[in-house]
Amino acid sequence: MYPLLESFLAAARLPTDFDLSELHRNPDAKDQMFHTLTQNASEFQSVFDRFVRSVCIPHVSSLLHPLGSGGKNEAYHYQVFPCIRCIQPGEFSIGPHADCAYGHHPLSINFYVPLTPIQGTSSLFLESAPGKKDWHPIVGDYGSEVRHFAGGMNAHWTTENMTSKTRVSL
Repeated sequence: MYPLLESFLAAARLPTDFDLSELHRNPDAKDQMFHTLTQNASEFQSVFDRFVRSVCIPHVSSLLHPLGSGGKNEAYHYQVFPCIRCIQPGEFSIGPHADCAYGHHPLSINFYVPLTPIQGTSSLFLESAPGKKDWHPIVGDYGSEVRHFAGGMNAHWTTENMTSKTRVSL
């Protein structure tokens, strides 16, 4: 219903069967992909908006109002265009941090959507509560894993990608 990967590939002008986890095989592909994506983002943006409004916001609302009471007129704010992480083999993304350290609201919630398989050192590591440092990885694949977490206050990070695959995630 929400072809994020397919619309991402279309916006980046990549073939529909392109394997993003092999992006590193062309040294210029990452830069070209981001440049092209920024020029042609409207289709991807439309799918992303539908995903956020139809999946993410109702999920958050159900957590705030578990019995279905209230919340009908609440306003939700979200990042218009998602952060896209593209971490190739041998690259490092970001160390342990909570997003409030970068100016985000402390109560912000992150939704992590892999566009490629994630495992081992290509995983995002999370703690279960602020300051707990009980790191656990998110492992999965596109279409099988969407994870939400309190990224405003809970630390999260990635290590150097020592796998042979590129990780692309939203």
